[in-house]
Amino acid sequence: MMESNTIKLTSSEGISFEICKNSARLSQLLKGAIEDFQGEINISLPDIDTNTTKIIIEYLLHWKGNEPPKIKKPKESCLLMTLVDEWSASFIDKLSLEEIGILAVAANFMEIQPLVELTCCKIAAIGQSKPIDELFVECGIDPAFFTEAERQKIREENIDWLNDDPEEFLRVDENDI
Repeated sequence: MMESNTIKLTSSEGISFEICKNSARLSQLLKGAIEDFQGEINISLPDIDTNTTKIIIEYLLHWKGNEPPKIKKPKESCLLMTLVDEWSASFIDKLSLEEIGILAVAANFMEIQPLVELTCCKIAAIGQSKPIDELFVECGIDPAFFTEAERQKIREENIDWLNDDPEEFLRVDENDI
């Protein structure tokens, strides 16, 4: 039996897509499935909608399993073109803030670290001066979903994206609680 060179991804709406295994390897989730299973591989993505699945596939196909260039940290500018390669800037700039928020969650689930970093960089560039709750709402995320400990972890994990006053970013505003 000849082994397939593709894997199938099925979105939450039941729409299936095929992607070559080489391109899929940028996702640690998909890479693990490729390494663990022989034959036909079908991955159900029950929490990822069709539009987001298409965006993820576009990203994976472009990089063909290769690591994209690292994003410069800390941010020296709010201009994404100065922080990332031209393709990545164009790719992320065409998305709405809500799509970027949804994509960040999906990329995190699929363990596509370069895409997680790209979405975080874009959100940071957009919302450098906005309160965290406002960013959550604009990204389609319910701020009440996170505990204060989770908010603090988000702040700490994303401190590198800032180039202004890191202490100000880490300070918990009583209005955020």
